[in-house]
Amino acid sequence: MRAALLLASLLIAVTTHAANFSGRDLFIPLIGRTPGANGTQWRSDLILSNRSEHFETTVSLVYDPVVGEPYLQTIHLHPRATVHLTEFVGTHVPLTNSFGTLQIHSQNASAPVAAHARVYNTGHAAGEFGQVVQAMPVSTLPETAWLHGLIGFRGFRTNVGVANATGTQVSFSLAWYDKHGEPHGSAGMFTVEPYSLYIFNDIFDAVGMEPDEGLSLRILASDRVYAYASVIRNDTGDAYTIAADGD
Repeated sequence: MRAALLLASLLIAVTTHAANFSGRDLFIPLIGRTPGANGTQWRSDLILSNRSEHFETTVSLVYDPVVGEPYLQTIHLHPRATVHLTEFVGTHVPLTNSFGTLQIHSQNASAPVAAHARVYNTGHAAGEFGQVVQAMPVSTLPETAWLHGLIGFRGFRTNVGVANATGTQVSFSLAWYDKHGEPHGSAGMFTVEPYSLYIFNDIFDAVGMEPDEGLSLRILASDRVYAYASVIRNDTGDAYTIAADGD
C-alpha cells in the first residue's frame, strides 16, 4: 500500500511539473538547408500539431533567413491534427542553401499549437544523424540564458546560437565559466536583428578559451532570446542540442 501511494504521489508530481511547449506564438531559432563543416549536409523537417481538442486553426509560418527576405506560408490544422513537413526549407520554402529562424502563430486563440524541428546531417555514408530543436512559446523565453556542459575536445565541437525572438534589435553579452565554476572571461556587446540569429561556430575558439568540457555560458540580453548549443561529433556530424536554462 505504501509503495502504491508513493508511486501515485510521484506520478502526480510529474504531471504537475510537466513542461508545456505549446502556445499561440512559438519560435524556432534554427531551421534550414545548408552545407556545414567536415562534409556535413544539414536538412530540416518541421513537425506541427494543433493541441486543441475541439477547434481548428490556420497557422502562419514566417521563415526569416539570415540572408534574404522573410517567407510566409500558412497551414490549416483540424483539432488534434499533426503535419510533418519534410525538408521544410528546400521543399515548402523554395530555397536550397539557406538557414534562419521560424515564427509560428496560431490564428485561433482557442487552438494552441506545438512544434519542433528535426535538424539532421545527410552527409555521412552511415546514414542520417539528427537533433531536435524544440519550438518554445515566445512569452517564456528569457533575457538571461544559461548553457551548460559545452564540449570542445575528444572529437567534439560546439556551436552556439542566440536568436532574437522580438521585432526590435537585441543586444547581448557573454560570460563563460569552466567546469569548476571559475569565471574565465566575458565579451560583448553583440547585436542581433529582429527575428534573426547570431551563430558562434566553435564557441571555445570564439571566446578564446582552451578546449575542454563542462563550459557554462551566460547570455545576458536586452530582450527575449532563444539561446541553444549544438554539440557535434567531428567525424560523423552526429549532434545533440542543449537548450538554454533561463533566469
